[in-house]
Amino acid sequence: MSLLIGGVIALFAILVIGLGVALYMGGSDSTWKGNMEAERKAFREGRYLEAVNYAQAALKEAETFGPQDLRLATSLHNAGELYARLERYDEAERLLQRALQIREKASEKAEAARTMCALARLNHGRGNRDKAELFYRRSLVIREKVLGTDHPEVAESLSGLAGVLPLKQIIEAERSVRRSLAIREKALGENDPAVADSLSRLVEVTLETGKPSELESHLRRAIAIRESSLGQSHPDLAESLISLGVYFDKRYQCRDAEEPIRRAITMLEKAYGANHPAVARGNLALASVIAGQGKTSDFEELIGRAVAVLEKSSGAESKDVARALSIKGTALMNLGEYKDAETQLLQSLAILEKSEKMMGELVAEAYLNLASLYSRQGAFTKAEDYMQRATNTYENALGKDHPVLSAALIFQAMNLAKLKKAAEAENKLSQAAAGVRKAPVTMRAPLESLSAFAGAFLLFEKGDYENGYEKMRSLTLAFDDSPLFLGETVHLVYFASVAQQVKPVMDGLAKLFQARGAGQAPETQVDSTIQRIELLESTAKRGLTAVETEQCKRNQHLSGEYKNMLAVLYATKALCLDNAGKHQDAMTVLNENLPTIQENLKRGGSKSEVYALFSTYGNLLKLTGRQSEAQEIESFIKDIPVGNAPKN
Repeated sequence: MSLLIGGVIALFAILVIGLGVALYMGGSDSTWKGNMEAERKAFREGRYLEAVNYAQAALKEAETFGPQDLRLATSLHNAGELYARLERYDEAERLLQRALQIREKASEKAEAARTMCALARLNHGRGNRDKAELFYRRSLVIREKVLGTDHPEVAESLSGLAGVLPLKQIIEAERSVRRSLAIREKALGENDPAVADSLSRLVEVTLETGKPSELESHLRRAIAIRESSLGQSHPDLAESLISLGVYFDKRYQCRDAEEPIRRAITMLEKAYGANHPAVARGNLALASVIAGQGKTSDFEELIGRAVAVLEKSSGAESKDVARALSIKGTALMNLGEYKDAETQLLQSLAILEKSEKMMGELVAEAYLNLASLYSRQGAFTKAEDYMQRATNTYENALGKDHPVLSAALIFQAMNLAKLKKAAEAENKLSQAAAGVRKAPVTMRAPLESLSAFAGAFLLFEKGDYENGYEKMRSLTLAFDDSPLFLGETVHLVYFASVAQQVKPVMDGLAKLFQARGAGQAPETQVDSTIQRIELLESTAKRGLTAVETEQCKRNQHLSGEYKNMLAVLYATKALCLDNAGKHQDAMTVLNENLPTIQENLKRGGSKSEVYALFSTYGNLLKLTGRQSEAQEIESFIKDIPVGNAPKN
């Protein structure tokens, strides 16, 4: 009996304990699910700081389920992704590695691939692109095998992979992200947030090499999708807005760039807090835009605030700080503060050169920035030193046939032409040719045009104006909607194509006068000269329009130069027409363009080229006994006040 009673009591105790454990576990599971749902909702809505509390509570509950419980893996994964978003990378990596270990041990392959993607994003954020690439490739292989090649999660791996591939693999990167976009559009619909992710990645990958009109279309579409699906204050929307601002900044549309970046910074501050690196990077983008508008005090304050945050979060010699110094140096260069710009750019370069991880394309870009700085100051020998360093670095990092190396070689050829080193310049163009031929479609045409322009530029520098003119004849049209990696090339093309050809036009005009003096009437030569002048006039107007439509002040100094060119061309055209016996046509040209001519005269006075042309014009008419016509010409420059025109 006692044994029976003892057995019954023992059985009862076991039942009670079991029921208690079951009740405890059931309550724990319910609490865990509630916290997980609240965390997911806050995360989806971009309320990351609030989501942390729910993630921590869910993880605490999940730890009671056992070290290999898949619910624990889910909590670890979600908390790790959240911490990675907040750039708390050490905590994030610890959690994600635990989640991956549990999922791999349980043979949860698809879920393991999700965690691999999260680890890839984490390493990308840390700047460890090689490790990120390995995780993305592992996740891609698993997902294609387990889920099929057209699954949306395959698209996630493809999009992430495209973002971490180096410049050397730009073709694979663009192919991957375009495949990602196609998969997501087909599987999820054209207005899913994941589609916006692929669009944003496509812009990131092709920002420097794609057609600007297409880039803007992708950016605006991504913004529209994120606004409608994520709301008006989500950090992902902020990312797209900053990308749009950076795009506008690179297109010299500073006022258009400012509003989306400021709006994005407000969102980021709400999601992360004011002293977060994401906010600091937003401030860097804004600083560049502000500097482009000439607001130097605001620019200095923004840069200083951003650098302080980045130094604290990443270290004083991190890539983020190097980038901040580069942005500051470039902005100062555009403002004409060359000495301070040099200091910042050299500091940025010193940081990059110290780290083997950052050697390669980033260092090459730093060399190019310094080459641009010295070139602007006319220090072409010093610029050549940094250009050579840049091309050597690009060749080591990208290989001999990469299109980006080709672009650098073409720019180097133009710099060598300025140094009158024609043979070396031609050698650089020859080296660039292989990369131009092998470039992807989006880059090949502009590179071919740039190479042709460099060839014409070299001919002009050698004094071979006729062949240079023929090479340049229709080239300017090729730079419409040109990729952003060409930078200010469009102005270089417009400006040089006019400036280099003014001299041969003037030489041709002198020959016309000689022929006229000899009693000859070379009408064919007159027509040819006028056609050339009109082509140059059209090119100069295109350049002036480009400058005047830019909202940034980086190229505003060119406005006066273009107007001076036009004034010279108008006066030259009038002289040519008059020499052909078309005095009234000459007067029509001058009267129709009088404001530009007078502005030039006000700026330069009696020392200007236009004043000299009109003086010569009047004297020639007097010498041929055309006194009244000479007085008419002299009236254009009579009583012009000197030095009152605004300087550009």
